[in-house]
Amino acid sequence: MQFQIWLNHHDTTNQHQRLVDVGLGDWTDLDCFQGPGPERKDGWIYLRTSPTQRGPLDGEIEWVSALPVGGNAGRYHIGFVKGQNPTPMDLARPYQFPGIWRSLGDGHRWLIPIPKQIPPAMIYQADGTVGFQPLRQMHGHFIRATYVDQVHAWEKLLLSADGFTQINVDELMSFAVEALTVNYFITPEVINRLQLLTTPIAKEIMFAAVGAITAKNLAEVLK
Repeated sequence: MQFQIWLNHHDTTNQHQRLVDVGLGDWTDLDCFQGPGPERKDGWIYLRTSPTQRGPLDGEIEWVSALPVGGNAGRYHIGFVKGQNPTPMDLARPYQFPGIWRSLGDGHRWLIPIPKQIPPAMIYQADGTVGFQPLRQMHGHFIRATYVDQVHAWEKLLLSADGFTQINVDELMSFAVEALTVNYFITPEVINRLQLLTTPIAKEIMFAAVGAITAKNLAEVLK
C-alpha cells in the first residue's frame, strides 16, 4: 500500500470499528499495529502488509493530517515514507472492477470503473422474489453515474470546452475521487500528495463513468 494510517484512538477491542469511526469502514483487509504516529504519539497504525512488508513502514515518515472531507479534520493521519510516493499498483484493491484505463496527474495509468458494465448482485426482495441491485462497493457511485447517463444533466457541460466553469467544483472533485476509491485504497490526502486530478482529468473520469472512450462518442453513449 506504501502508506499507512494512524489513529489516535484508545479503544483496544475492535480494530475495524476504529476505521468505521473515521469514515474508512470499507478498508476491511488492513493489518493493525500499535505504534507511534505524529510527534511520536502512541496509537494504532493500519496498512496492508506483504511478505516484504510485515509491519509499519520503515524509514522517516511524513505525516499528513486528515482533511475535512467526509468528516472532521485531523480524525486520522496518513504516513508516507519521505521521498517516496505510492503507485497505482501499490494502492490497488485485491479485487478491481472492470473499466477504462486513464493516465492521471502522476503519469501512471489508473483503472476507472464503468458502473453499467459491472454485474449486479442477486438479492431476495421483501416480497420473496429475486431482484438485482448494484454491489455494495459500487452502490453510491452507480447511482450517481446512472443519473448522469439517464437525465443528461451534464452532457452539454461535458462536451463544452468551458463547461466546467458551470459545474460545482466540490461535486466534480467528489465524483472523481469516488470513482478512484472503487478500485484503489486512496484518500483525499493521497490524491493531493500524488496530484492526480486536474479539470481535464476529472472530465475524462466522468467520460469513463458513463462508458465513453472520448468526448467524440460521449453524446452517443448518453442517448
